[in-house]
Amino acid sequence: MSGWRRSVGIAVAGCVAWALASCGGDAAGLPPLDEDYPPEMLQLGGEVYDDTCSQCHGRNGKGNVGPSLVGIGDRMTFDEHIAIIQSGKGQMPAMSGTLTQEEIDAVAAFERITFR
Repeated sequence: MSGWRRSVGIAVAGCVAWALASCGGDAAGLPPLDEDYPPEMLQLGGEVYDDTCSQCHGRNGKGNVGPSLVGIGDRMTFDEHIAIIQSGKGQMPAMSGTLTQEEIDAVAAFERITFR
């Protein structure tokens, strides 16, 4: 990305963040702007999601056998999200015996960012 485009992108992001903070909300129900995760975490989360979660929640997160994950960041906190992945809920099995904590954290981050 060229220098001027990056500068414009940063300026626009700053204006959006200021506007959202000023009105006390977020745009279009998106997760809070302060929810930021490292790229490596999101990459791992995407891999785990594809391998472990997509069969039930769909490739696009809109649900299949399992419920839709679209807007998951608006419906629950990160810690609540982690707890469901770890312990399961309804027909969803607990993943704490299958995935490492790093993988659980990564897939939650991926779902929250990807399925806005």
